[in-house]
Amino acid sequence: MKKKCLLTILLLVFLSFALCGCAHKHKLKPATCEKSAKCKWCKYTEGEPLGHDIVGATCTEEGTCSRCNKVTGGPLGHDMASATCQVPSTCTRCGLTEGNIVDHEYMPANLQFGEKCTMCGDERTPKLPGDFEKAGMVCKATLNTAYDYPTCTIEDHEKETTPTVTYTSFEVLKATPKTYDLVELPKAEAGYVWTKATAEINSTDLNGATYGVTYSYVCEDYYDIIKHDGTLLSNSDGVYTYTVNYDGKDYENCKCFVESKDQWVVGEGGVTEVYFYFCVPQGYDGSVIGFIDARTLWDETEHINDIYNEDLLLYRLPKAE
Repeated sequence: MKKKCLLTILLLVFLSFALCGCAHKHKLKPATCEKSAKCKWCKYTEGEPLGHDIVGATCTEEGTCSRCNKVTGGPLGHDMASATCQVPSTCTRCGLTEGNIVDHEYMPANLQFGEKCTMCGDERTPKLPGDFEKAGMVCKATLNTAYDYPTCTIEDHEKETTPTVTYTSFEVLKATPKTYDLVELPKAEAGYVWTKATAEINSTDLNGATYGVTYSYVCEDYYDIIKHDGTLLSNSDGVYTYTVNYDGKDYENCKCFVESKDQWVVGEGGVTEVYFYFCVPQGYDGSVIGFIDARTLWDETEHINDIYNEDLLLYRLPKAE
């Protein structure tokens, strides 16, 4: 009877271990590339296989696993980049070349560039002439040179005065400019940049010092006068919007704003600074500013080429880049 009880107890203990799991703490063998971590004493597994870490594969040779040294997988194969007008089709990994170079792909000439290859940038023809060039208008002014500027006084337009005009600076602005008059200029859109040019009017002769200087400025486009004038619109803050064509594409959100700061004393004269702000396509070089005799008469149907003369102090702004 005692033997039967003992056997029954042992059987129950065995069954309890069998049903409840192993009676030992698992000791796992590390996972390998192809097998999960596994207990040394039972069939228990944990996690996933590591997978092979293939290194050294080339376009033509298989790679080897850095953990188990097993050679696996095929060669990578060549990754051939398209041929250009300067190099044939070339593998980006090993440098193998196939075939020959291809012909240039030339875009039509425009106002800023001649016929230009889209792949290498080669230009085979001159650019198209701009309106200023076709009309023979010269932007003769340069930075930091004083030019005589015949105009009239503020108090009496019959009195002539000849101050000097000096274009003192040009800069491409890294942020939306803060104007002297605290006008909030719009942020430059993608592909556009703000630029600023400064001119200084110095009234030193007797009439200018006594009666003040009346000045008249112009903001023009070197390449397409009619497009510039025909699209010119202003808002309540005096910010003008207009269109230019750059590299064959119309940019319709160009901006222009002009303001001044006077430091003039009656009887002594002084200096007026004029600030020209332009928001144009990055790289654009067609903005033109200038001063004309304030007594010049021209109506709304006329353009800068209709009233141009050699006394106009025109300054063409450098590239906006």
